[in-house]
Amino acid sequence: MPPLSSGSAINHPKRYASLVIVSFFTLTQIFCRFSSLSFFATPKPTPTTTPSPSATLTLTPSLLPTFTPTFTPTATPSLTPTPLFLVESGTPIPAVFPIIDTLSAALVSGIAEYKTPPLVDFKWHPTRALLAAATTNSIHLIDPFQPHASSIIQLDEGLSTFDFSPDGRWLVSGHRYGDSVESFFGNVQVWIAPKYPRVAYFGDYRAVGQIQYHAAGEWIAITYSTVSDSENAVQFRDGITWEILFTLKTGNLVAMDISPDAKTLITIPDRYSIKVWDLEKKEVRYALPTSFSGAANCLAISPDGSLFATGHYDGAIILWDLEKGERLRAMQANGVVESLAFTPNGQILATGSSYQSTLIQLWSVSSGEKLRDLEGHLRGVNFLEFSRDSQLLASASYDGTIRLWGIRP
Repeated sequence: MPPLSSGSAINHPKRYASLVIVSFFTLTQIFCRFSSLSFFATPKPTPTTTPSPSATLTLTPSLLPTFTPTFTPTATPSLTPTPLFLVESGTPIPAVFPIIDTLSAALVSGIAEYKTPPLVDFKWHPTRALLAAATTNSIHLIDPFQPHASSIIQLDEGLSTFDFSPDGRWLVSGHRYGDSVESFFGNVQVWIAPKYPRVAYFGDYRAVGQIQYHAAGEWIAITYSTVSDSENAVQFRDGITWEILFTLKTGNLVAMDISPDAKTLITIPDRYSIKVWDLEKKEVRYALPTSFSGAANCLAISPDGSLFATGHYDGAIILWDLEKGERLRAMQANGVVESLAFTPNGQILATGSSYQSTLIQLWSVSSGEKLRDLEGHLRGVNFLEFSRDSQLLASASYDGTIRLWGIRP
């Protein structure tokens, strides 16, 4: 620093005193200005709001449903982000919704949400407007229209799958225990409505993976698996006497579905092929090989039985002619296809993704056009089911939620 000159303020007392007076006046002005700012002023209390709790399986009814304003449909389908949910926790939803079809699909949005434990199976009740969500030891029957009326069916541990008879009278549950090191084992149990006492029990040295009733309730199909591939099979039992009718040796089995006329069984035996079985002849009608990267992961047969859809690890969604085994068209999802569901009229296919994407997407079956993206789940969507009247789509996710989707009335 250069030395102070003889003309500096410090060498002249009068100038130095003047400088001090000016500096004090300046600092006083600065302080007065800053004292008017918010962080010097006495803070005003900030209003707080209590967030609405998320709906759980034990729902609190609301006497006055609160709905958001109805929006006007547009003629051109839009793939804009899904609107927010319509109702708050515990609020009953309207009794009637518009039908979901290709013309209205662009208007589908979130309706309600329910918190759940991890689910092993999920579907609509066949005769009542109830969602049946299965955990490892119970089935939660959720009534979206009367949340306070929801109930729980307590079952044995190890629950892996279930199905109701078409008339809703019987509940058949499948159970699995053990592991791939020490082998699996399991059993099938039969329960009767409305109080669901257990009336039958079938033990087995194999684990139960999937159960599906015949469309008319005449028999049920049960998949069994163990560490020995030759012992993996689909077993068919009489729906009244529970006697074994016949068994198909399928090898390792990932998924199955039975056609509405009960003449065809489709299986994904090892993720790298698709097999179509003739149930009258009890033999494979044809097989469709798949690639390593495009391994099949899930399948669904259309309500009229004319075609079926498969979802793949590479995001491919393929529609097949069931009779001929020919590829009709293919679509592309944003992630691994985890779940599939047709609308009851067969016009729309819903797909749920996981890993790279958590979207639900609605597709036109006739054209393959994407009609709607449904956003909201935070993890993969492993179950999708349309209601029998085509008014609602229910989804379940690894994020621990069930969501209802529909068109706001």
